[in-house]
Amino acid sequence: MKRNLQRHAIALVTLVVAISVVALVVLERGSTAAAPDHSVYLPIVFRADTVILPAGQLSTQEFQQGRHFH
Repeated sequence: MKRNLQRHAIALVTLVVAISVVALVVLERGSTAAAPDHSVYLPIVFRADTVILPAGQLSTQEFQQGRHFH
C-alpha cells in the first residue's frame, strides 16, 4: 500500500511538472507572437583606405555618379 502511494505521488508530481512546462512554453510563445516588430539600426565600423589620385583622374565615386561624362 505504501509503495502504491509513492507511485501515485511520483506520477502526480511528474504530471504537475509536465503541465507547468507546457503552460510556460505556451505563455512564452504567446508573448513572443504578440511582441510588435521593430527595427534596430546598428552602426557598422569598417576600415577604408584613402587614395589620393593624381590630377585629372576620377575617383571611383565620381565615376559611379557619372561625373566623367561632363
